[in-house]
Amino acid sequence: MRLPPLQNFNYETGVHLQISKHRNRFEIQIIAKGQHVRSITDLTEEDLKEINQQLKQTIDIIASNNDPESPISERKKLALAEVGYWAFTRIFSDSHAKNLIQELIRNDKSIIIEIVSESDYFSLPWELIYPSNPQQPISLQKFWGINHIICRVIDRGSRPESFVNPTIKFQTRPRFGLFTYDKLQSVQDKEIPYFNNLDKDEDLFLFTLDSLDPEQVEQGLNEFLEFWNNDFHLAHFACHAFSINPRNQSYIKLSEEFSITLMQMEINNMRMPGNPLVVLNACNTGRDNPFSRSNFADVFLKYGARGVVATECYVPDAFAADFAKQLYNHLLSGLPLGESLLAARRHFLEEPYNNPSGLLYSMYAPPSIQLVNTEDSNE
Repeated sequence: MRLPPLQNFNYETGVHLQISKHRNRFEIQIIAKGQHVRSITDLTEEDLKEINQQLKQTIDIIASNNDPESPISERKKLALAEVGYWAFTRIFSDSHAKNLIQELIRNDKSIIIEIVSESDYFSLPWELIYPSNPQQPISLQKFWGINHIICRVIDRGSRPESFVNPTIKFQTRPRFGLFTYDKLQSVQDKEIPYFNNLDKDEDLFLFTLDSLDPEQVEQGLNEFLEFWNNDFHLAHFACHAFSINPRNQSYIKLSEEFSITLMQMEINNMRMPGNPLVVLNACNTGRDNPFSRSNFADVFLKYGARGVVATECYVPDAFAADFAKQLYNHLLSGLPLGESLLAARRHFLEEPYNNPSGLLYSMYAPPSIQLVNTEDSNE
């Protein structure tokens, strides 16, 4: 595996998990606090698919809008903790590996967990891991995604241009590209007004993709591809996304029912010259199939994204809009991406929401990605 240059790792990793295929099983190497543990799991590919399915089915039941009058029930908390702990024990079936992980996270709550998976072999919604026996009192605070910054490193091959410094430098205000599906009510009522206000207050320089005509496919595709030439620092998708088979026919739906498939992006040589941080605020934009690289996060990284934040399964539109506002409030204040994502998750877990739906957001990026105004820093 080719990893990014050392200067791109300007953050301290507490636990590094490197996962590779070992015959018909998986090998997990744990590197942490001067220790190196190599564990051969008893998981097969079918087992991994089952774990993914169980985790996502459970969180689908729990994912909710921000209604303080309808807090998550204790029964649902228990169901999520049980599946999260079952996944934890299956992945770390080796007692030495499991004990090491438990000891590390028990002694350091601020630890960063970095997962590197070779090629297509291993993908999970790691945020849903619950490392404590659910026979003890259940606490949503114990989930990995609430306690820790979790980042995924995707092998981008040997292309040197794909390794981009995590510092996003801009002058005055960052350039922000907005892609929307207009028929989502929360996009119209919440997200679009929020970004318009940020532009009005000069917190960002907003570019909005015009409506695309589904009857003019070639013209619409050209407009979508040319829109990236605005050299965005940030790009946000508030839309629908659909993962289907064959995987290259998975698509994002924009504006007036205009669909763009992964294959269309590929054959039209899509490029992101500004190397933006991309937030895919749509359902099923992560790695829905643990053995397929034809998915949205991988594709945007391939075409030049500095990093990607994506959702692992269905997210209610109203929650997605509210979560985006919290995430950007932190990012635009100068907080690094990893801390911003963690802070947004924790915000919705507190009173009055008690909503764990932020666990559905995953980071395919260095946690140290950060906006820096060069005028303020005198660079």
